[in-house]
Amino acid sequence: MLTRALIVMLVALNLGVAAWWAWRPAPQADTTVEPTSGIARLRLLNERPGAPPSQPSQSRSAAASPVASTTTTAAPEQPTLEADVPKAERCYRFGPFADDAAVAAARRALQPKVARLREESAPAERGRGWRVILPPAADRDAANAVGERLKLAGFRDFFVVASGAEANAIMLGRFGSEERARLHAASLRDAGFAAQAEPLGEAKPPERWLLATVGEGLDSVALDSVALARGSRAARAQPVDCPAAR
Repeated sequence: MLTRALIVMLVALNLGVAAWWAWRPAPQADTTVEPTSGIARLRLLNERPGAPPSQPSQSRSAAASPVASTTTTAAPEQPTLEADVPKAERCYRFGPFADDAAVAAARRALQPKVARLREESAPAERGRGWRVILPPAADRDAANAVGERLKLAGFRDFFVVASGAEANAIMLGRFGSEERARLHAASLRDAGFAAQAEPLGEAKPPERWLLATVGEGLDSVALDSVALARGSRAARAQPVDCPAAR
Protein backbone atom coordinates (compact mmCIF):
# COMPACT_ATOMS: atom_id res chain seq x y z
CA MET A 1 0.00 0.00 0.00
CA LEU A 2 2.83 2.36 0.89
CA THR A 3 4.70 1.52 -2.30
CA ARG A 4 1.66 2.33 -4.42
CA ALA A 5 1.28 5.72 -2.73
CA LEU A 6 4.94 6.59 -3.40
CA ILE A 7 4.57 5.70 -7.08
CA VAL A 8 1.49 7.92 -7.40
CA MET A 9 3.31 10.83 -5.74
CA LEU A 10 6.34 10.52 -8.06
CA VAL A 11 4.08 10.50 -11.12
CA ALA A 12 2.34 13.64 -9.87
CA LEU A 13 5.65 15.42 -9.33
CA ASN A 14 6.86 14.55 -12.83
CA LEU A 15 3.63 15.83 -14.37
CA GLY A 16 3.99 19.09 -12.39
CA VAL A 17 7.57 19.68 -13.59
CA ALA A 18 6.60 18.92 -17.19
CA ALA A 19 3.71 21.39 -17.01
CA TRP A 20 5.97 24.15 -15.57
CA TRP A 21 8.52 23.62 -18.33
CA ALA A 22 5.84 23.76 -21.03
CA TRP A 23 4.18 26.93 -19.79
CA ARG A 24 7.25 28.81 -18.36
CA PRO A 25 7.45 32.57 -19.27
CA ALA A 26 9.55 33.61 -22.22
CA PRO A 27 13.04 35.01 -21.41
CA GLN A 28 13.18 38.80 -21.06
CA ALA A 29 14.81 40.83 -23.73
CA ASP A 30 18.17 42.63 -23.15
CA THR A 31 17.47 45.71 -21.03
CA THR A 32 20.83 47.40 -21.67
CA VAL A 33 20.20 51.09 -22.25
CA GLU A 34 21.98 52.30 -25.31
CA PRO A 35 23.59 55.73 -24.92
CA THR A 36 22.24 58.65 -26.81
CA SER A 37 23.77 59.15 -30.19
CA GLY A 38 27.00 61.17 -29.99
CA ILE A 39 27.78 60.40 -26.31
CA ALA A 40 30.57 57.93 -25.62
CA ARG A 41 30.24 55.24 -22.98
CA LEU A 42 32.26 55.39 -19.78
CA ARG A 43 35.27 53.10 -19.73
CA LEU A 44 37.80 52.11 -17.12
CA LEU A 45 41.33 53.40 -17.43
CA ASN A 46 42.73 50.03 -18.39
CA GLU A 47 40.00 49.60 -21.06
CA ARG A 48 41.38 52.41 -23.25
CA PRO A 49 42.87 51.33 -26.55
CA GLY A 50 46.67 51.04 -26.29
CA ALA A 51 46.75 51.31 -22.47
CA PRO A 52 49.62 49.28 -20.91
CA PRO A 53 48.56 46.39 -18.71
CA SER A 54 48.35 47.31 -15.03
CA GLN A 55 51.13 46.03 -12.79
CA PRO A 56 50.28 44.28 -9.51
CA SER A 57 50.72 46.31 -6.34
CA GLN A 58 53.16 43.73 -5.08
CA SER A 59 55.60 44.50 -7.88
CA ARG A 60 55.47 48.21 -7.02
CA SER A 61 56.14 47.58 -3.31
CA ALA A 62 58.92 45.16 -4.19
CA ALA A 63 60.51 47.77 -6.42
CA ALA A 64 60.34 50.38 -3.66
CA SER A 65 61.98 48.14 -1.07
CA PRO A 66 65.52 48.29 -2.51
CA VAL A 67 65.34 52.08 -2.59
CA ALA A 68 64.33 52.26 1.07
CA SER A 69 67.00 49.78 2.06
CA THR A 70 69.71 51.73 0.28
CA THR A 71 68.75 55.00 1.98
CA THR A 72 68.71 53.52 5.53
CA THR A 73 72.19 52.96 6.92
CA ALA A 74 73.08 51.86 10.43
CA ALA A 75 74.86 54.46 12.56
CA PRO A 76 78.43 53.42 13.27
CA GLU A 77 79.04 52.39 16.86
CA GLN A 78 81.07 54.95 18.74
CA PRO A 79 84.12 53.44 20.38
CA THR A 80 84.31 53.82 24.15
CA LEU A 81 87.26 55.95 25.07
CA GLU A 82 89.25 54.88 28.07
CA ALA A 83 89.22 58.44 29.36
CA ASP A 84 85.41 58.36 29.55
CA VAL A 85 85.40 55.50 32.07
CA PRO A 86 85.53 56.91 35.63
CA LYS A 87 88.39 55.68 37.72
CA ALA A 88 87.52 53.74 40.85
CA GLU A 89 87.85 55.79 44.00
CA ARG A 90 88.96 54.46 47.35
CA CYS A 91 88.31 55.85 50.79
CA TYR A 92 90.31 55.69 54.02
CA ARG A 93 89.51 56.85 57.52
CA PHE A 94 91.92 58.43 60.01
CA GLY A 95 91.29 58.93 63.72
CA PRO A 96 89.81 59.30 66.20
CA PHE A 97 91.40 62.62 67.16
CA ALA A 98 91.59 63.95 70.68
CA ASP A 99 90.91 67.64 70.05
CA ASP A 100 90.56 70.40 67.45
CA ALA A 101 94.32 70.90 67.19
CA ALA A 102 94.88 67.25 66.26
CA VAL A 103 92.15 67.40 63.60
CA ALA A 104 93.59 70.60 62.10
CA ALA A 105 97.13 69.19 61.97
CA ALA A 106 95.97 65.97 60.31
CA ARG A 107 93.90 67.94 57.79
CA ARG A 108 96.93 70.03 56.80
CA ALA A 109 99.00 66.89 56.30
CA LEU A 110 96.38 64.98 54.29
CA GLN A 111 94.80 67.74 52.18
CA PRO A 112 97.54 67.90 49.48
CA LYS A 113 97.58 64.11 49.12
CA VAL A 114 93.91 63.26 48.59
CA ALA A 115 91.10 64.15 46.20
CA ARG A 116 88.52 64.97 48.89
CA LEU A 117 88.66 65.22 52.65
CA ARG A 118 85.83 65.63 55.11
CA GLU A 119 85.31 65.32 58.83
CA GLU A 120 83.00 62.86 60.57
CA SER A 121 82.05 62.68 64.22
CA ALA A 122 80.28 60.21 66.49
CA PRO A 123 77.91 61.50 69.17
CA ALA A 124 79.22 61.75 72.70
CA GLU A 125 78.56 58.73 74.89
CA ARG A 126 76.79 59.46 78.12
CA GLY A 127 77.37 57.76 81.47
CA ARG A 128 75.79 54.55 82.73
CA GLY A 129 72.56 56.24 83.86
CA TRP A 130 71.26 58.91 86.23
CA ARG A 131 70.74 59.15 89.96
CA VAL A 132 68.82 61.41 92.35
CA ILE A 133 70.67 62.38 95.53
CA LEU A 134 70.38 64.64 98.58
CA PRO A 135 73.68 66.33 99.54
CA PRO A 136 75.53 64.88 102.56
CA ALA A 137 74.18 65.96 105.95
CA ALA A 138 76.38 67.22 108.81
CA ASP A 139 76.39 63.82 110.54
CA ARG A 140 74.57 60.51 110.61
CA ASP A 141 71.89 61.73 113.02
CA ALA A 142 71.04 64.64 110.71
CA ALA A 143 70.87 62.25 107.75
CA ASN A 144 68.53 59.92 109.66
CA ALA A 145 66.31 62.87 110.56
CA VAL A 146 66.02 63.76 106.87
CA GLY A 147 65.14 60.13 106.19
CA GLU A 148 62.25 60.31 108.65
CA ARG A 149 60.97 63.43 106.90
CA LEU A 150 61.15 61.61 103.56
CA LYS A 151 59.01 58.77 104.93
CA LEU A 152 56.40 61.21 106.20
CA ALA A 153 56.30 62.84 102.74
CA GLY A 154 55.70 59.46 101.09
CA PHE A 155 59.22 58.79 99.73
CA ARG A 156 60.38 55.42 101.07
CA ASP A 157 62.79 54.31 98.33
CA PHE A 158 66.10 55.71 99.63
CA PHE A 159 69.16 54.82 101.68
CA VAL A 160 71.80 56.75 103.63
CA VAL A 161 75.41 56.42 102.44
CA ALA A 162 77.40 55.06 105.38
CA SER A 163 80.97 55.93 104.35
CA GLY A 164 83.21 57.32 101.67
CA ALA A 165 83.35 60.69 99.99
CA GLU A 166 79.55 60.91 99.99
CA ALA A 167 78.99 59.72 103.59
CA ASN A 168 75.65 60.83 105.09
CA ALA A 169 74.25 61.63 101.64
CA ILE A 170 70.85 60.13 100.81
CA MET A 171 70.40 58.22 97.56
CA LEU A 172 66.86 58.51 96.19
CA GLY A 173 66.95 56.27 93.15
CA ARG A 174 68.83 55.28 90.00
CA PHE A 175 67.30 55.82 86.55
CA GLY A 176 68.11 54.77 83.02
CA SER A 177 67.00 58.04 81.42
CA GLU A 178 67.67 61.66 82.24
CA GLU A 179 64.01 62.60 81.90
CA ARG A 180 62.79 60.22 84.61
CA ALA A 181 65.59 61.26 86.97
CA ARG A 182 64.78 64.95 86.60
CA LEU A 183 61.05 64.34 87.09
CA HIS A 184 61.73 62.49 90.36
CA ALA A 185 64.09 65.23 91.56
CA ALA A 186 61.47 67.86 90.75
CA SER A 187 58.82 66.03 92.80
CA LEU A 188 61.23 65.90 95.77
CA ARG A 189 61.99 69.60 95.49
CA ASP A 190 58.26 70.33 95.44
CA ALA A 191 58.06 68.47 98.78
CA GLY A 192 60.81 70.65 100.29
CA PHE A 193 63.93 68.51 99.71
CA ALA A 194 67.04 69.78 97.90
CA ALA A 195 67.27 66.79 95.55
CA GLN A 196 69.63 66.81 92.57
CA ALA A 197 69.66 64.69 89.37
CA GLU A 198 73.19 63.68 88.32
CA PRO A 199 74.64 61.42 85.59
CA LEU A 200 76.45 58.26 86.65
CA GLY A 201 80.01 57.89 85.40
CA GLU A 202 81.92 60.24 83.13
CA ALA A 203 80.52 61.14 79.72
CA LYS A 204 82.88 60.42 76.83
CA PRO A 205 83.62 63.28 74.43
CA PRO A 206 82.50 62.86 70.79
CA GLU A 207 84.96 61.04 68.51
CA ARG A 208 86.15 62.85 65.39
CA TRP A 209 87.51 61.27 62.22
CA LEU A 210 88.81 62.35 58.82
CA LEU A 211 87.48 60.54 55.74
CA ALA A 212 89.86 60.79 52.77
CA THR A 213 88.87 59.95 49.18
CA VAL A 214 91.83 59.10 46.96
CA GLY A 215 92.11 58.49 43.24
CA GLU A 216 94.53 56.67 40.98
CA GLY A 217 98.16 56.41 42.00
CA LEU A 218 97.75 56.66 45.78
CA ASP A 219 97.32 53.70 48.10
CA SER A 220 97.26 53.04 51.82
CA VAL A 221 101.05 52.63 51.92
CA ALA A 222 101.52 56.15 50.61
CA LEU A 223 98.92 57.48 53.04
CA ASP A 224 100.61 55.75 55.96
CA SER A 225 103.71 57.80 55.27
CA VAL A 226 101.77 61.02 55.89
CA ALA A 227 102.72 62.47 59.29
CA LEU A 228 99.52 62.67 61.34
CA ALA A 229 99.07 64.83 64.39
CA ARG A 230 99.54 63.57 67.90
CA GLY A 231 96.37 62.48 69.60
CA SER A 232 95.28 60.11 66.82
CA ARG A 233 95.13 56.48 67.89
CA ALA A 234 95.06 55.29 64.26
CA ALA A 235 98.56 54.24 63.20
CA ARG A 236 97.47 53.22 59.69
CA ALA A 237 94.88 54.25 57.13
CA GLN A 238 91.69 52.23 57.60
CA PRO A 239 89.93 51.28 54.30
CA VAL A 240 86.21 52.04 54.38
CA ASP A 241 83.34 52.15 51.89
CA CYS A 242 83.09 55.43 50.04
CA PRO A 243 79.93 57.41 50.85
CA ALA A 244 77.30 57.70 48.13
CA ALA A 245 77.48 60.81 45.96
CA ARG A 246 75.09 63.55 47.04
